[in-house]
Amino acid sequence: SVDEPLMDDAECERIVDRVRELSAHINALEAQRAKLIARIERNGKLAFFGAKSTAQWASYATGVSVATARRITQVGVAMESLPATAEALEKGEISIDQAHAIAAVARPENEATLATWARQSSPTQLSRICSNYKRMMSDAEEAEVRYKSYLRYHFESGNSFVMRARMTGEEGGIMARALEAAWAEVDAAAADRDVASLIALADSYLAGKTTGRSGGDAYHLNVHVDADLLANPDADAMLVTQDGARLSQATLERILCDCSITALLEKNGETIDVGRKTRRIPPALRRALNHRDRGCTFPGCTQKAGVDAHHTDPWTAVPGGPAPGKTKLAKLASGCRFHHTLAHAGEFNVKMIDGKPTWLDRWGKAIPGSLSSEAIGPSGPERNAKRGLVIDETTCASEWDGSYVDYDSVWAALGACSSADEGEDDPEAREGPSP
Repeated sequence: SVDEPLMDDAECERIVDRVRELSAHINALEAQRAKLIARIERNGKLAFFGAKSTAQWASYATGVSVATARRITQVGVAMESLPATAEALEKGEISIDQAHAIAAVARPENEATLATWARQSSPTQLSRICSNYKRMMSDAEEAEVRYKSYLRYHFESGNSFVMRARMTGEEGGIMARALEAAWAEVDAAAADRDVASLIALADSYLAGKTTGRSGGDAYHLNVHVDADLLANPDADAMLVTQDGARLSQATLERILCDCSITALLEKNGETIDVGRKTRRIPPALRRALNHRDRGCTFPGCTQKAGVDAHHTDPWTAVPGGPAPGKTKLAKLASGCRFHHTLAHAGEFNVKMIDGKPTWLDRWGKAIPGSLSSEAIGPSGPERNAKRGLVIDETTCASEWDGSYVDYDSVWAALGACSSADEGEDDPEAREGPSP
């Protein structure tokens, strides 16, 4: 406050030392958090949490942004193959940001050198060293890629779509910008984020627009169902799209939640009746739903646009099926494609409680809508002490003396590391940036 007396030099120095010491403790704890999050990434348990990606789950679980959670995940995974960086981070000597910069360019032959230089340069200098070195490596690779571009896709086993592509960096930049624009809409991450973004691009192109969804049809998909099988509710009906891809009953139910429907009854492969086209969600009701929910209603999901309307009571428009649920605001909940699919797969259920959509797990327990603020376990310094770490104000202090860094020499040394035989130890390359 304005009334606080000025501190003397000794007190100021004590505060600075304390900040440095706490920063080192935080670095060591960040290493443990990154390793644990990487275990979730490796074991693929995201569906258990209803998360699209490890980064999305970590963001919700820890209260950091998705971008920060993604960096932590990447560092945790990289620590398995970067022993020198992992050791420095676990001891609190470098920060998670420095470890992330190293992980972006490190190779077995230069990783120890980069870990040493992380202590001998400022974070800004390390970032410049790594980013420019990454650019140097990519220039040589781009020439090879330019003559090997391709795009191939096919349906695999009837119910899976496989796409493979290779393109130049310039073409990839255009694709990346488009995907990043879609990322803002779908708010997914990692692999799931990429897939959802690509689908959003295709969805927007087919709809003839660039953002969101209006009350009109995004596109029309024909699903063929045999009339004799539909007459028997216990039969395992074969659901096939116009491209020959097989759909599960859960997928059909999800599609029927929010679409236009034209019933094509078939028998022995021949169409025997064509019904009129009907709209499941009228435009006015869609606008009211969007205004109420403002995006996906699954706790922790921040996707706002391009969401589906989910019927909390099952709805079907096929003969022999269950009685259709009512299409009204009190029976609808917004869900992104990812969580809408999980709902119809039986992983989660949605109920309207007090007029609000409430997501339940498979055991009927409500998904928490906010993070717990209860303290758990000992403090960070106590945890580090139990692990035998000796951390003080000098642990993560930079060894850079303020002198100019000769970046050309640094990049030349990294190039020498990369061209050296694997396993060869070059003492001169480990001396650090030349002043």
